Amino acid sequence: MRNILNFIPPQVLARLIYSYLLISLLLKFFFRTTYGLLIIAVLIYFNAELIFGCSPLNSEEIFSVLVSLEKEYKVALISSSVTIVGFAVAFHTATINWRSQMRSNIMLGVATEIEDFFSNALKSITTVQLYAEELIRDVSGVQAATTMQEAAFIVNFNISRQQEFYQARQAISESSIEVHRFLARGHNALASNWGALPAMHRAEMALSEIATKMWISIPNIDAGDTHKVQAFIKQVSLEECHSLIKCCDRNARIISSLYGGVRGQLESTIMGVNVPMFFSFLAQRKGMMNAIENLHESLR
Repeated sequence: MRNILNFIPPQVLARLIYSYLLISLLLKFFFRTTYGLLIIAVLIYFNAELIFGCSPLNSEEIFSVLVSLEKEYKVALISSSVTIVGFAVAFHTATINWRSQMRSNIMLGVATEIEDFFSNALKSITTVQLYAEELIRDVSGVQAATTMQEAAFIVNFNISRQQEFYQARQAISESSIEVHRFLARGHNALASNWGALPAMHRAEMALSEIATKMWISIPNIDAGDTHKVQAFIKQVSLEECHSLIKCCDRNARIISSLYGGVRGQLESTIMGVNVPMFFSFLAQRKGMMNAIENLHESLR
């Protein structure tokens, strides 16, 4: 396989892959669907003389042959035809139901994984954003403090919150790596739904952007340091904090909107659209419009 990849130019290999996918799709339609088999049967019937060298019976000739048969042969032919058609219909129906059930299970599994993965990532993003906002407030609080004890209390409280920030940052870092494996696992299910895969790739980009911006300067201060107040103000970069907050706010909206839409799209293949769902969306049209406007604003 490695030798083949080195031998074939990338442009040619890409065309071969897409040609293979197109041929596979056509073969699947013509040989694994009822309409495809019907089209093949009609084509063979009208081209039988060219293919087999003989002309097939037309409808009048077939009817004449059936009429000329004895009663016993007619009964046997009709009963055999009913049995074959009944078996074919039952087998086809059972196959369709089995495939539909398996497809529903796969779609539901991917939708559940999407919900678990991105909801946990958003929790960590919120924690990081809140700590950045807290850093800005604490710097203002320290500068506005009237006594050194009050300023030291604010610094000590901020130091106690750092561990939570570190854990959230580590979780985001791991998620930005795991998201690639996650999308690879659900690639087939996502690719089989219009727009689902590009939406997940956009959410992946948003998560990666946050993972890049979250490495802000965190005060590295010992709680017993007598100059911790001055060190706290000196080590905090307000510009980095504001940049991180803006990044988290914009990309968190992108992630929540896109992953929620894809999850609903995957689940809709199971639930489908019904009357209560339609009226529920109709009642929430104002919120829906606001969500779409926020998403468009975030994607700019």
